Amino acid sequence: MKVFWFILCLLLTFFDYAIGAKILAVFHAPSFSHYILGVKLLRAVAEKGHHVTMISPFPLKNPPKTWRDIVLEDLTKGFSFGNILNLVTMSSYRKEIMINAAGSELVQRVVTHPSFKNVINSNETFDLIVLERFMNEALLGLSHRFNAPYIVLSSTGYSRRTNEVVGNPGSTAYTPDLYLHYGYNMTLWQRFHNTFFYCFAMLHKHLVVLPKHRNILKETFPDAPSLEDLFYNTSLILLNAHVSVKYAVPSVPNMIDIGGFHVSPPKPLSEELKKYMDDASDGVIYFSLGSIFLSKDMAPEIRNTILRVFSKLKQKVVWKWEDENSTFSKPPNVRFEKWVSQQDILAHPNLKLFITHGGLLSNIEAIYHGVPLLVIPIFAEQFMNAADIESLGYGLKLYYADITEENFSYLVNELLNNTRYKENIKLRSKILHDQETKPMDRALWWIEYVIRHKGAPHLKSVTLNLKWYQYFLLDVLALAIVIIVFTVAVTVICLKRMFIKRQKPKTD
Repeated sequence: MKVFWFILCLLLTFFDYAIGAKILAVFHAPSFSHYILGVKLLRAVAEKGHHVTMISPFPLKNPPKTWRDIVLEDLTKGFSFGNILNLVTMSSYRKEIMINAAGSELVQRVVTHPSFKNVINSNETFDLIVLERFMNEALLGLSHRFNAPYIVLSSTGYSRRTNEVVGNPGSTAYTPDLYLHYGYNMTLWQRFHNTFFYCFAMLHKHLVVLPKHRNILKETFPDAPSLEDLFYNTSLILLNAHVSVKYAVPSVPNMIDIGGFHVSPPKPLSEELKKYMDDASDGVIYFSLGSIFLSKDMAPEIRNTILRVFSKLKQKVVWKWEDENSTFSKPPNVRFEKWVSQQDILAHPNLKLFITHGGLLSNIEAIYHGVPLLVIPIFAEQFMNAADIESLGYGLKLYYADITEENFSYLVNELLNNTRYKENIKLRSKILHDQETKPMDRALWWIEYVIRHKGAPHLKSVTLNLKWYQYFLLDVLALAIVIIVFTVAVTVICLKRMFIKRQKPKTD
């Protein structure tokens, strides 16, 4: 009998090992929206029986049984981007420099945090590392430290930051930079500027940014290989992207689109808010500028301009307003909510328009529920998102600095009264829903695929084996020039000799 139980325990242990991988995830960005995206994915991984250790600035409420939080307390204490509104008018070049500097500082804070050091100095083992692609090159040393493959999650979809790690051909002809205000359909000047900015960003990265990360890597993981060896060893990149959201672009086999995986079935609204929206016979407008820039920090003159426009509408308005003690007056058709479940309110059948900052999660949620968008971009990739939304015809954009009563009123009424925006986003919604597998199921399958195949090196693009001059065919170009010059030189010499021979007088 004892032998039976011993064998049973061994079998159960083996079974647990076979289905329950140990996964270390690091989502160090101080943005709660980035954290939520990571948690949505990794919670599902844990609920499948895998053991997830999550390192982040935030604790998870009601975690699964196989979940462990490593909270980076006070990670961002004394750290600030300053007034977010300053970023609206800041040049793309200054943004690139500032964001990269902030990224280096954040990584330095992570690797020197006691909770992080406890993990890397422990005797633990992990089967997989999951990281967000967020200016964190030095953290790739975790893959060497635990001798485990790593997967990257990109919250912003396709960009130069994602293309470069897997050797994807992301040409500047059709891939606008995150910090520019261009969509995929660029003019000649925009393509020129986009290419010039790309060259600037690459120079800044190699001359300024990567040296900082190399130093952090060497200090934190002294035995790790070069940063380049780690950087180009990505097993898989999961992209918060889908063809319903933007234009279709090329991708290599280990780039997997999972856009929409964070969308959950709608839950009931509070009774009071549900009644407010149910009774809106002319529909409801929802206004939220996300979690980084808060509506309460809006300039009073801009706020009053928007309220005047709202007061003239027959629709009701739900505005995510974070200050419960505001003393200014608002129109009777405007309702302030400190917090509301965005996905649930977007699912309400009476919602007619979503006024948003243009964050990718918000855009995908709006497409999922078929709600036209008015985008007021504030930060990072939101300007690019706004340009694509307008180009694809399921919304319009308005820059914060251009908000006037006339502009805001025109755009709101255009979106409410012109049916083409609703028709276009309904088409996009149909494309998003019509997939062979659910995005979350696809993400989970590929994560387990990488674990089963020990990093799945066979998925990596052959372009990663090329030197940069080989990738851009500069050596081929040089050889072609040599051949042409040699051919021309030989031809010229032969012609000269023939000419001289003909010109030489004959002797008797």
